[in-house]
Amino acid sequence: MPTRIKASPEREQGVGETREEQLLCPKCGETNPRKHNVCTQCGAHLHIRCHACGHRNERGEAHCAECGHRLHKSLLRRLEKKLFLKNRKLRIWQLPLLVAMVWVAYKLLRTISEIGLGL
Repeated sequence: MPTRIKASPEREQGVGETREEQLLCPKCGETNPRKHNVCTQCGAHLHIRCHACGHRNERGEAHCAECGHRLHKSLLRRLEKKLFLKNRKLRIWQLPLLVAMVWVAYKLLRTISEIGLGL
């Protein structure tokens, strides 16, 4: 969640905007005018549009302020996107990884069952 600067009647020197009109960058912490789309320090996007309603939300928010829709993909979805192409075909490097994972799961289950049976 982005940190907001509390409202103050004072104006910052040289900026010409009240503290309420500013937003901290969720990536580097730089103070930016709320109307900017990217951080002046690191170039990170400060806002994100909701995929459901199109409302402009602050980047650090988890859900849309307008409709409540989730703004960011879950960790599982991001991992899935990295592992599989759009057509979801198995790549050559994924086959040995899959075999190794099945073998480890088999050994783990076998060990657990032997411990449980007291063999």
